[in-house]
Amino acid sequence: MVGFTQLIDIGFGNALIGITANKNTIGGEKEVNKIVIPAFLAMFIFCIIVLMVIISIYCILTKYFKFKYFSDELEVVFYIYLVMIIINIPLNLIQQVRMGYQRGWLNNKYNFVGLIVSVLMILVVVKRNLGIELYTFSTILALYVGNLLNINDYIKKTKKFNINFKYIKIAVFKVIEKSKHFFIMQILVLISFNLDTLIIYHYLGSMDVATYSLGMKVFSLPGTLLSFLYAGLWAAYSDAGSKGDWLWIRKIYSLSLTIGLFISVGASIVLMYFCQDIIRLFSLGEISIESKLIFALGAWAGLSAIGGGCASLLNGLHFMRLQIYLGIISTTINILISIYLVEKIGVSGPVFGSVISLAVIYPVMIYVTYRKINSNI
Repeated sequence: MVGFTQLIDIGFGNALIGITANKNTIGGEKEVNKIVIPAFLAMFIFCIIVLMVIISIYCILTKYFKFKYFSDELEVVFYIYLVMIIINIPLNLIQQVRMGYQRGWLNNKYNFVGLIVSVLMILVVVKRNLGIELYTFSTILALYVGNLLNINDYIKKTKKFNINFKYIKIAVFKVIEKSKHFFIMQILVLISFNLDTLIIYHYLGSMDVATYSLGMKVFSLPGTLLSFLYAGLWAAYSDAGSKGDWLWIRKIYSLSLTIGLFISVGASIVLMYFCQDIIRLFSLGEISIESKLIFALGAWAGLSAIGGGCASLLNGLHFMRLQIYLGIISTTINILISIYLVEKIGVSGPVFGSVISLAVIYPVMIYVTYRKINSNI
């Protein structure tokens, strides 16, 4: 369900980052609003339709085919989660617009406020034992509080909204044209991030999935940290590309890869050393991780800096076809090697499969990106 809801925006959000950066450079806030408002309306209508379709299908399955996937209590949780997450998707577009303006720090500011409100409500729900339904509502509340505060601030600071209904169809098709490539990339990323879990579950069972998942959460920390760095660069590359400032792009790109690699490799080494202690602490000593899996996860986390740095450049300069082709090749290599290795060396096999596929694709990606940059200087 979580993976499915990540696909519902069909690439609109990522497309808006690039469009906002370009439009702001060309015509300023007025040009941006011509795209943003129609995109928001189109996404809101689309999400309502998707929500109605999902609920209708589920109701038909439960009523006429006696399909009962959840208990009564969890069914309520399912509906709360589904409705809140899908309705939040159009609200979340404000964060992509902010990133296009290179004001991602505002997203962090309002998201932090939303997180505080959510945590306080969760504490009240848990202390008073108000039930899993309110607990689910409280955990998702952070998204709504952050986005609504963000939207309110954006509306207050926007000088004028020019809503031309004749322009809506044109604007929506522009966003769709940009978003289709991002949608394909989202599918590839979703497959890539869930592939190891599915292979481990199929060949080894749920217990090994729990071990892998705990390790992955620990080693995802460097990538999460670097995402804050790369998110701002996306719009900056788009802005510089529209101005033809390719020397600046090459300089910042090289710097971002160097700094990112230093951070990710350094953090991975530290996590490899302390990983067992962290896992034992959070699992109350019930789970330990084999050294092969720790090494594989460390190598994967160390390589993550290259992927994030390259993706921010390719997204900012709209080189989407290259990402899609390389993504398909990388996913195919990953599947074949992971299936082979999981039977040979166990739970660490699929992670080594991911590392090998990245080690093959990333040098190609770096070579091609520098070649494209240098060809414009």
